[in-house]
Amino acid sequence: MTQEVAYRFVEALDAFEQRGNLERMLDIFAEGCEIGNALHPEQFHGKSGAREYWNHYRTRFGKMHSTIRNIVTGDDSIAIEWTATATDCAGQEFSHDGVTVLDVRGSQITRFRSYFDTKQLAERLPVHWTIAATASASR
Repeated sequence: MTQEVAYRFVEALDAFEQRGNLERMLDIFAEGCEIGNALHPEQFHGKSGAREYWNHYRTRFGKMHSTIRNIVTGDDSIAIEWTATATDCAGQEFSHDGVTVLDVRGSQITRFRSYFDTKQLAERLPVHWTIAATASASR
C-alpha cells in the first residue's frame, strides 16, 4: 500500500506544481495529519493545515518543478529524495535537494516532513515568508 501512496503523492505534487491542483494533494492527507519541514519546525495540523502548508509552498515561487530521484518504501513509511527547481521572487532559477519522509496509515499520509538545506533556500525566499509561515503554524 505504501508504494501506491508514494506514487499518488508524486503525481499529486506534479499536478499541484504544474497546474495548481491542490484538491488532489489534499485527498492524500489524513484528517489528523501533521505537516512540517526544515523551515517550519512547528507543525501544520489536519486538512486545513495541509491546505495552508501547500498554499505557502506554492505561492512563494514562480515556476516550480520537483524531480524525484529515489523512492524508498517501508511498511508504513516512505522516503522520497528530490531536487526542486524553481524561480525565486527575483525571477532567478535555482535548485535545491532534499528528502521528504511520509508516515502512512492505509491509503493516507498521517505525517509529512521535508528536510533540506535551509540556508540555501532561505537565501532565495523573502524574509517575511519564514516569519509568517512559522507564526501561522504555531497557532
